[in-house]
Amino acid sequence: MISNLLYVNVIGLILGGSYLVIGFYYRRSFYSAIPALGQLKPDEWIASLPTAQSYAQKQLLDRMVSSHGLHMQQLQKLIDEKREHQEYILSWIHEMKLPIAAGRLLIVNSEGKSTDYIADRFEDELSEIDHFVEQAMYYSRIDSFASEYLIAEVSLQNSTLSFYNLCYNSTGTIERFARAVG
Repeated sequence: MISNLLYVNVIGLILGGSYLVIGFYYRRSFYSAIPALGQLKPDEWIASLPTAQSYAQKQLLDRMVSSHGLHMQQLQKLIDEKREHQEYILSWIHEMKLPIAAGRLLIVNSEGKSTDYIADRFEDELSEIDHFVEQAMYYSRIDSFASEYLIAEVSLQNSTLSFYNLCYNSTGTIERFARAVG
């Protein structure tokens, strides 16, 4: 009886071990091909993927392909954003050159014109330059706008009273409050 039990256990162990060893060698070619993919260019590695031998391997390959697709989409988005940013900067530089050139022409052609006229025209050109600089500053903050500005409804009466109490209590005089406000 014990010899039969020992015989069945040894046969089961041999069959189970054989199954594991044969399965390992069968799947080893798939898993050994995966690290070699890292040395290929991103365009080439999808075509070089080994053939899946099991459902788990198919799942792994599907996840690798979808992850690669998401990565390529993000990369393309960054490339497009960089190109758009470069185009904006280039157009901004050309827009900035116009008021600067107009200011220089104004200075060169200022003979016979009043100082007030020249100052007024020069102020217009400076305002245009200021507008373009503000536009560039706003554009550079588009991605982080929410982190730089807090826009919320507040009660004007409560905030004014809080500010008054803060200034009045900390300084002790209404004159210092007036200096803080104005």
